[in-house]
Amino acid sequence: MEDPKSDLDWRYLNPKGSYAETGVSMPAGEIAFYLAYNMRFYGEKGDFKDSFYDRI
Repeated sequence: MEDPKSDLDWRYLNPKGSYAETGVSMPAGEIAFYLAYNMRFYGEKGDFKDSFYDRI
């Protein structure tokens, strides 16, 4: 049984969700994924334009 306080819990962030759902988490997660794998996690589904990645 997993520890409910574990950092291993994952939650999908809907790229079209409200700002309350995605405001901070989505850009931070997208940057982390891009830095780790050099590819976009949400691809063309997200609202991240090329200029977002140019600033990384």
